Amino acid sequence: MRHSIPAQREMATLLSEYGVDRLAERTFSTVSVLRRVLDRYRRVCHQLDASPSQSRQDALKAQDQLHEAKLSYKFDRAHWESERQRSADAATYTAERYQDDVKELVHEHNANKRGLQEEISKLRQELEDAHAYQRVLDRRGREFRFDVTDLMNFLGDNSTLACNWVRLRDLLQHYQDRTPIPQSWQTVIATTAGDDPLSQPKAFTRLDHPDDQDGESKQEDNPDSPPDPPSKRCSSRRRSSGSSSTPSGPKRTSKRSSHKAPAAPQLRPLERVEDSSSCLPEGTPPVWPVERARGPLPGPIVWDDLRLDVQRLICSGIFLNGAVSWLQEDRLVHTRFCQDDLVEMLSRMMFWNKLNESHWPKYAPERYYLAAEARLDDMEEQKYSHSFGVGSQPQGTWRKNSYRKISNPSKMTNPRTPIGTLPTRGCLWKTSAKWNLCPSL
Repeated sequence: MRHSIPAQREMATLLSEYGVDRLAERTFSTVSVLRRVLDRYRRVCHQLDASPSQSRQDALKAQDQLHEAKLSYKFDRAHWESERQRSADAATYTAERYQDDVKELVHEHNANKRGLQEEISKLRQELEDAHAYQRVLDRRGREFRFDVTDLMNFLGDNSTLACNWVRLRDLLQHYQDRTPIPQSWQTVIATTAGDDPLSQPKAFTRLDHPDDQDGESKQEDNPDSPPDPPSKRCSSRRRSSGSSSTPSGPKRTSKRSSHKAPAAPQLRPLERVEDSSSCLPEGTPPVWPVERARGPLPGPIVWDDLRLDVQRLICSGIFLNGAVSWLQEDRLVHTRFCQDDLVEMLSRMMFWNKLNESHWPKYAPERYYLAAEARLDDMEEQKYSHSFGVGSQPQGTWRKNSYRKISNPSKMTNPRTPIGTLPTRGCLWKTSAKWNLCPSL
């Protein structure tokens, strides 16, 4: 063993560390220490042999318990360390997962904010222009105020006033003062043109105001836009027809109070499709205004009874039958909505647990669901559950299931009778006490 290379290396290391004299001293000291330890061990063994056997068993049992406690502590520590690591990994994964969605949502929000600021600047400029134009009109009105004397002088300077011209002046004075003309007056005004004696125009009729003529010319330039009075009369008829079919006060109140909010909102649909298509920028004008969009609706269907997604889809330039086909197909629709409307729709559907009863929510990107969750949290903090129709019937809310099915919405006769459940095809709309939609989702 002394001639082996490892032993020689070890000996060389010891000699380089302690030297020859100190190495011998350490060796003798080590032998003395080992003797004392061995002697103490023998005395302990002798004492243990001389003591009762129960003490030895207790010591061995305590030693075993200590060993088990150390093993249990080791296992528990490893378990909780793995749990901590798993929680940290989950938090990291969640943060990385939502980071891109939140960034995209913030980017869209900033873009919408810039667009709205530009729109505000544009509207402010238009308002200033309108105020300036109003000041010009006021100044012109003061400058060109109707005056009987000026008009009579104008007529006298440019024509020959004969016969009872005083009666003409008195008539104009009554017009200026807005006073009634005496019933005894019988006035005939004849105008003769010396340069055109053969002119015989037809009998005088009331003339249209220049502003009315401008409105008619605008209507002729844009024949697609319906005039205001018919649309207003049509919408009023629809409202009256809708209100006539709703139940009376006490009965309607009892129906409203029967609706209760679900126990918990549905945060995501069961089926999801990964899609990053963005919705329309905030402030994008609709293709059709509400007045025009509600015009082609069949008589029994009232615009205010349509759900919000149906209203916005029709305002995007799709007729009712086309919207029915759109919403019944398994396709994305959120690209036709503005961000605020989309978040409002998702928050309502999440509140009423209706995400699985429509096709298009599964295509909405995750960032819009996060915004809808934030809106739900705000509603819960502010106790605004009535904003989603709890105990009431606001416009465009999602309610509990009550549907009816028809093949052609234009031939519908009684839209107030709830029948059946969600159909695969047909026209769905919101009743007075339950939620539906027209077209279907």
